[in-house]
This record gives sequence, C-alpha cells and structure tokens, in this order.
Amino acid sequence: MTRATSICLACSLFPLLCGAVGPVVETEDGKVEGLSQKENVDKFLGIPYAAPPTKANRFRPPQPVEKYGYMNATALGPICHQLDFKTGSFLGQEDCLYLNVFRPAGATATSKLPVMVWLYGGVFWFGDSNQWGFYDGTNVVETHGHIIVTLNYRLFALGFLALPELAAENNGTTGNAGLQDQRAALQWVQRNIAAFGGDPEKVTLAGESAGAMSVGTHMVSPESKGLFRSAIMESGDLRSDYYWYPRLSEAYKFGDEFAAKLGCSTEMKDRLACLRNLPEADIAIPITNWVKDWVPELLKDHGFNVPMPKDLPNVASPGYPITPFGPVIDGSPAGLPDAPMKLLQSGKFNKVPLIIGANRDGGSWLGIATPLAYGALPMLDNDLTKMARWLLTNETDQARFLELYNEPGSGGFFDRFWRKRTTFGRVFRDSFFQCSQRDIATEVSRHGVPVYHYVFNFKDFGLLDRWFHIGASHIFEIPFVWRTHVDKLASVFSFRGKKEEWWKMADLTSCTWASFIKCQKPKCPSDPPPNCAEAYKDLPEWTAFSEPDNRNYLQLNLQPAMKSIQATAPIDSEFAGDDKCDFWAGAHFKWHNPHDFWKKKPKDDSNMLIDAVEKMLIV
Repeated sequence: MTRATSICLACSLFPLLCGAVGPVVETEDGKVEGLSQKENVDKFLGIPYAAPPTKANRFRPPQPVEKYGYMNATALGPICHQLDFKTGSFLGQEDCLYLNVFRPAGATATSKLPVMVWLYGGVFWFGDSNQWGFYDGTNVVETHGHIIVTLNYRLFALGFLALPELAAENNGTTGNAGLQDQRAALQWVQRNIAAFGGDPEKVTLAGESAGAMSVGTHMVSPESKGLFRSAIMESGDLRSDYYWYPRLSEAYKFGDEFAAKLGCSTEMKDRLACLRNLPEADIAIPITNWVKDWVPELLKDHGFNVPMPKDLPNVASPGYPITPFGPVIDGSPAGLPDAPMKLLQSGKFNKVPLIIGANRDGGSWLGIATPLAYGALPMLDNDLTKMARWLLTNETDQARFLELYNEPGSGGFFDRFWRKRTTFGRVFRDSFFQCSQRDIATEVSRHGVPVYHYVFNFKDFGLLDRWFHIGASHIFEIPFVWRTHVDKLASVFSFRGKKEEWWKMADLTSCTWASFIKCQKPKCPSDPPPNCAEAYKDLPEWTAFSEPDNRNYLQLNLQPAMKSIQATAPIDSEFAGDDKCDFWAGAHFKWHNPHDFWKKKPKDDSNMLIDAVEKMLIV
C-alpha cells in the first residue's frame, strides 16, 4: 500500500481526524490539505505526481497517479533510494515520486503568480527535494512572492540504467527514467499549479549541478517543449562525455555489466523480470564495494603487482566511480535525440531565456577527490601527469594539458603543494563548469535567445578559504539563492560581524533570480519583486551574452559588475581564458576502459605518496 493510499484510506475511515484545518486545494487527482505557516506561506508537502515506480513499474517511465479523494499534504514525502553504504543499508525508498508546493498565503486561482520548479543536484545518485532544509521555499516565497515547486526524482540505476530490453518495451527510450520523472512533475505543474495560484505559462525551470544538467536536458528534449518559459542552470554542464553516455552501445555495455553484478546476466531468458524481482536492498552497488575496488588500484598505482578488481567495468566515464550513472543519449524524443551540444548548435532546442553560471572556485573541493578515480590518495598525490592520462586518451591532448596547467609554483614545499592542489580544482572548474558554460552561452545566444552569464564570487568564507583554499566553491551559492541557513553558516564559516554581508549577498542573489522568474530579465524594468529595491541599487544592468560582441559575465559578489572573458588568463583567474576553454572544447575527453590506465605506465611516473612523505620529513 502506498503512502498516498494509506492516508486516503485513513481519512475515509475516520473523517473527523482529517477535518480541514489548513489551506485546501483541489488538484485533478484529489484534494490536498497543506499547512499555513507564520511566515505567511502555505506549504503543500508530499503530493504524489506519479505512481510508485515499484515492482512492474521499476525502470519504467513514470506512470499516472491513482486518484485519491483527499490527502493530508503536511509532511515531506520519502526521498528516493540512494547512498547505499553497504548491502541492505541505504537511505530513502523506491516509492518516492512526490513534490512540494510553497505559495504566498491566501493565493487563489486568480493570482496567476510566476512559478519556479527546482531540480536538485547530487551527481545523479543522491539528493532530494528538501536537502537538509536548503531547498525549503518558505523564505524566498515570503520575501519575493512567487510560487516554488520542489520534487524528488529517481537516482542511480533506478533512474538511469540503460538496457536494450527497456528500450524495446518503452518505444525506444532507455536510461532516462529520472529525467522523465522530472518531466512528469513539470506536466503535473501545467495541469495543477493554477489551482494553487500559479500561472502555468510563467514557469521557470531551475537546478544546480546534476539538476542544472537536467535543466539543459529539458532544453534540448522535444517532449519537454512548452513546459517552461525560462531556465536557470547553476554549475551545470552539457558535455557529452563526462556524465552522459555519448554512445548507446556504451550505455548498454555498462548496463550489462551492472546487471550481471546483481545476478541478472544477459544469458537469462527474462533479465528484466530478474531485475524487477530483486529486493530493493539489492538493486545497487554499495559504497563499500567501491572502496574494495579502490584498494587494489591504490596498491597497483604505487608499484604493487596485484590483480585488478574483477568487477571493475570495462567502460566508464572519466569521473568513475563518482559518476557511474547519468543521462543516456538514447536517440528518442522522450529521452535525448542527440548530444546536447549538437542540438544546441543546430538550433534544435527549446528557445527560452537562460541564466547560466558557476562559482569562482567551483572545482576546489571536488578537485581534492579527483585522484580517487585512478587509485591515488587525495591531497598527497598531486601528480598532474596521472590526471592527464586518466582524463585524456590522446597523447597530444595530454601534452597540451600539462602546458596549460602544470605550474610548479614557487617557495617552499607547502607553497608548491597548495599550488598543485589548487590547480586540480581549476582543472575541474574549467573543464566541467566554466568552459562548458561558455560554449552553451555561445550556442544559445547565437540563435537569438537571451543568455545571462554569471560567476558567483562571494569571498567571505573565512577559515574554509584561508586555511584550505576552498573559496567560493561548488554548491556554495545555494544558501544565498534560497535564503536558507544564512545565519548559521555565517556564524560557522565566516568571521565575527560578517552576517550583514552574508544577508546582503542573499539579497543580491535571490532578487536577481526572483526578477528572472517574474519578468525573464535579471532586473525587471518595472514592478520588481517585493523587497528588492535596495538590491536593485547595487546591481548593474546585466547585458545579455553574445558572440563575439558581448562575451561577458556578471561578477556576482558584494560589488557586482560586468566583466569580459579574456583570450588568455592565469590559472587563478576568476574565469578561465579562451586558451583553456578552446582546449577543452576540442580535447578527446571520452569514455574509456579504466583497465587501460594501469596496463602501460610511463617510466617516469613517480611514487607521489613516498615523495610526499619524504618531503614532509625533510621539512
């Protein structure tokens, strides 16, 4: 029995227990009762937008919701199955396709308020519609007066497993169930948001990281056309060779190997039945298995001749094992007809105004973890030659990579150490975020679509920056966009007396987003969102990006200003120069066989672990 069915049955049997005490809205599936909070915001939590994707629905596109008469929508729905720490130990559950609506209190069907639909990040294998309260829409809705919808979508194999049998039963689409969940939620918004006081013709689709990549997917997916009128991509990417499966054959090969690990091999008569009959606890490869696989990689990388793990895949992205699953270019209109960048270049995309950008130090803490991919130790192994060999299959690309990034640094051991570690972060920032976004902005604007490009560069992160060189890193803009946990974070990560600056940064950021949601521009020419008059005084006129005349971006900090992309720029620049972005645009940055990395090691590869220890002893 599903959660929604249980609630409906209880209310049918004991109607007095379900007497309306909060705001009630009638959707096409039934009535939902929410909460009215002291912040002048109505919340409707845990509304089902699709049938539970369990049993026969496992791996299938989202199916219609079973009608219900009444539902108490006062608690968040379960998050989707994720983060398998070990076999049988995980968070969430399969019955997870629920969404939340936040609206100004008292909004009615005649209010016609603009709407933001949010897609969370988490490398497509973790995340949820609330994320420890960071995506609670209460503060933004109270401050700026639009409606916010957040939602759960399927993750990891349950959301992105591709198999030929799945394509055969679903009209050619496979490996994109998670993206189709998002689309089902957008369709629910089109059918129901007017009853909450929203305008279905004024929907902005927004997301961060994997959520931003999802936004980009819907921009190029034919079946998402007309479901939103503008888009926001925070720290996303549309390269077809990192998270994405650029060739369906590779997606199938990875899916075959994954299914075989679960005991459902290609030799079975009905492999899908095998997969659908597995207990939920057995449907993922747990994190403990990744650690087990990493140990022999570590030993082999440091000179020990040990056999490679038997379950190491024969095809994987450069980010494996952190990025084992992602959207699949399956060639179908319900999934991805082609590589996203190709569709942008050819003009085959949903032409809606776009805000796109990333954070100045977006790769800083991500770069620390990069060596894990090839069996090295984070922080201690900063050998860029190894990184080049892992990321790039072409030796010419490897050589050019080292020309651009292999700066030795100056000073003592610790200065050189931090120079290399910071460079790892810059590689991730440039290749995955900033350079890809430069290319997205170029292609979208080339077709006459307004694009507003930014770099988030708030610098008051205190000890995180001064001691660990983290800076304005990945996800750090989230509390300012959502106006959540600002006081707590300012107290923990900044210096005394900085809370006022944190709230000013929140005003600048949330007002810019609220304006775009309201009028499709970063500053509304008239009738700005509520509580934005002061922020507007500090925000410059944000001119749209265009190639070649206005290759610009907004420097989004306490003194926001328009800046230009440079032909060349130092590694520590706020935005990567064309010298680096042009390299990444043409580099052979492809899926590969992880086993190849250890087959043929260059003679000059040094044992960086031993070197680091020796240098520390000398110092």
